[in-house]
Amino acid sequence: QIADTWFRAQKYAESAGAYDAIITKYPKSDKLALAWLRLAQVRYNLKQDAQALEQAKTAVSKYPEAPEAADAFDLAEAVFDRSPAYDFTAWFGDLAARPGADKTSGEAVFRLGRRHFEKKDFAAAVAALKKFSVDYISHPSIKDAQFYLGEAYFQTGDMENAASVFDRFAKNYQDAKEHPVALFRLGNAYYNQKKHEEAARAYAKLAELYPASEYIKPALFNLALCYKTTGETDRAEETYRKYYDLTGKTDDALAALWEIFNIQKTRGDVAGALKTLTQIYGESEGKEDGLEAMYYMGELNYENRQPDEARDYWERLAQQKPAGSAWRLQGLVKLGEIYEGEKNYQEAARVYSDIARNSDKPEVAKAAAERARSLLGMNKAASDKMRTLPGMDGGEEAVEEPAAAEPPARPAPAKKKPVRRTVKKQPAAAPSATD
Repeated sequence: QIADTWFRAQKYAESAGAYDAIITKYPKSDKLALAWLRLAQVRYNLKQDAQALEQAKTAVSKYPEAPEAADAFDLAEAVFDRSPAYDFTAWFGDLAARPGADKTSGEAVFRLGRRHFEKKDFAAAVAALKKFSVDYISHPSIKDAQFYLGEAYFQTGDMENAASVFDRFAKNYQDAKEHPVALFRLGNAYYNQKKHEEAARAYAKLAELYPASEYIKPALFNLALCYKTTGETDRAEETYRKYYDLTGKTDDALAALWEIFNIQKTRGDVAGALKTLTQIYGESEGKEDGLEAMYYMGELNYENRQPDEARDYWERLAQQKPAGSAWRLQGLVKLGEIYEGEKNYQEAARVYSDIARNSDKPEVAKAAAERARSLLGMNKAASDKMRTLPGMDGGEEAVEEPAAAEPPARPAPAKKKPVRRTVKKQPAAAPSATD
């Protein structure tokens, strides 16, 4: 009590003397574990880290079953946090190598593995945590060790072992707070092995058990990816729609709508695809997605033999900003083709002149300008090709002159249609798994 009074009063020299006296005079006291812990705490408070580590090691070595042993381990970790120059590997390694497998050696192996993990030395973490999981199966920290081991395998790219560990964790610790992220990591580990059906089962289980989890959105996104990859397009569309409903008006939500559109378009669901494009357009104010959606509205109608509707969409697209948008320019290319097909060369020339002014690619601008000039020449020839001559009855007869020579073949102002963003094939990331 006297020693503790000195300690609480921050009279560290006096308290250290009192604890030393207890250790010397009462070698069989049940207070010795506390005395060694207090000595380590005194040295820590005095910033005498080497002595603090030595006395903490004595506490955990001599009294592995005492409750103070856990506090001594915690104090050692505080020293390593404060003074990274000290070698935590050697300190924990010495304790882990104690003869026999007792509580102290097990705790040392676990904390060594966890500390390697926190330092992002995942290979060393795997070695320590794998040993712990085999030799200390009854240790209270076995659950945490299994989770860290799975995550360490995942971070080293060993997806097969990561999946094995997370599968075991998900089955054995269903009440653990880490259960949702274990299911998520299990899905990702399978996905990275291209085992999409197994991945889908893990993501679906997460969605079923934890609909309000912070992992639900990336799980649904990845589940939709799996369904799409395995050809289950109806389930993919349904899952993307659930993901969209959770994300609101964000870029991620638009990405989900684009995936839904691609599925509908591939399936031949024109009405559904147009409805989705309309939704994208309505939620894309100020974004390139709106111009892209309008372009595809025109394309869908054109492919389905609705040229008037297609032209209407592309003419509306031509009024949009920015003028240099790749989707706007591609819409102008389509308009140019339509106008030329109608022999409306003046409008076609106006469209290509627009492309020439606004394309950021010199070769495209040059080709468009040349085409515009050629079409203007064709327009003049068309207006001059009808002239009148005296008729047999004293009146005038319209005579058609030979057609003007066709200009060179139309150069494509845009080399190819812009490519829309696609969802990454890698699964979506989760919130931090170690929080």
